[in-house]
Amino acid sequence: MCLRILAFLICMPLLAQSAGQVDKEDQAKAAADLRARIEATPTLSFDGVRFTVQAPGVSWKPGLVSWLAVDGNGTIYELRRGEEGAPVLALDREGKLLRSRGN
Repeated sequence: MCLRILAFLICMPLLAQSAGQVDKEDQAKAAADLRARIEATPTLSFDGVRFTVQAPGVSWKPGLVSWLAVDGNGTIYELRRGEEGAPVLALDREGKLLRSRGN
């Protein structure tokens, strides 16, 4: 029994080393496949638009925008960070506040 355990402990690093070589080969193939997929991906056009949110009140302070989405009707949703103001805003296309959630 002790001899089997000793043989296992001696062979284990050799098995792990050969498994590591196979993993490196698989990783290299996966990386090459990923590069090929990225290069084959079409580039989408993007037109940036300057957009300023109209403050709903004098004491309103903007936070950092961490997420933005637009629904099918053109309503813009912002998730904001910061202590002041609501963390979720719904705006129209001109930047006017339609509604807010939170705080």
